[in-house]
Amino acid sequence: MDTKTAERMFEPFFTTKDEGKGTGLGLPTVDRIVNQHGGFLLVDSVVGSGTAFRVYLPAADGIPVAGESTYHDKPLTGTETILLAEDHEGLRDTAQEILQGLGYHVLVACDGKAAIELFKNNVGQTDLIIMDVVMPRLSGPEAYLEMSAMRPGIRVIFKTGYAPKAKSLVAMVERGASVLQKPYSLASLSQRVRAALEHQLQA
Repeated sequence: MDTKTAERMFEPFFTTKDEGKGTGLGLPTVDRIVNQHGGFLLVDSVVGSGTAFRVYLPAADGIPVAGESTYHDKPLTGTETILLAEDHEGLRDTAQEILQGLGYHVLVACDGKAAIELFKNNVGQTDLIIMDVVMPRLSGPEAYLEMSAMRPGIRVIFKTGYAPKAKSLVAMVERGASVLQKPYSLASLSQRVRAALEHQLQA
């Protein structure tokens, strides 16, 4: 990798692959997991020769004990209808596949405007909206305002790779909207979906 690429390799959604062939979530996910375990990564990269990643984790003492699977580790399923709005094709396809695998019926939109039209045609059948915060034509919070005007209290999860500091988003969170930080695991997505479906937003 050249210097500019190496400086951004742990940046979420940064990728050098062609559009639709990479999400840019692999290395950021590895970096986060290693850091959560008190470790760190060292990277050696030479253009034209290759790249070596070394993972360093703190040594543990004692005899390892197999942990028991807890409720929080298990993906939760359902049968409701979810409207998914995501402009990144790879992330959209992945989220759709996960949700369908959990049993949900999924309606898919590629931007804010398309999400509004899809919701308008399925306003009575949609149980939950999952949408990216930053999207072309209309942002997630802007699109949701129009949807909630059609159906006050419709539940929503906003996906974002950044801290939820936008005023419009903060106001919705205060009313009960949920925010899911990228990257996320199957279990965390499934649990957040169930929690949102069982919680009614303030109109």
